[in-house]
Amino acid sequence: MADAQSHRILLVEDNDLIRDMAADILRDEGFFIAEAADVNEALKHLGDEDFDLLLSDVRLPGKSGRELADHLREQGNEMPIILMTGYSEESFKRDDFLARRMSLLRKPFQIRELLDAVRTALA
Repeated sequence: MADAQSHRILLVEDNDLIRDMAADILRDEGFFIAEAADVNEALKHLGDEDFDLLLSDVRLPGKSGRELADHLREQGNEMPIILMTGYSEESFKRDDFLARRMSLLRKPFQIRELLDAVRTALA
């Protein structure tokens, strides 16, 4: 796997505390992090920059993180996607919820769980 400093992550989370914490953890590991609080902000970043990974909450105001993932795939963007949720994993067990190169990270997560999920997705 390439050095963390060469990886750019778009972090989409509407909860300021969770977004700040995750961004700090990932920056401390050397990742470049762009932050967005909703899908509209995320789309602005995606229009201006290239990313190696999308790390997004599932439930966001307006459009969901899953809808953002669908939009990326429709545009031909095959970057890995990690969807975060505090809801029961059973809610997302449908066969079609996670598509190719997508994974689910349950909140609350430990630092090691976040870093393992990101490194696995980028590998």
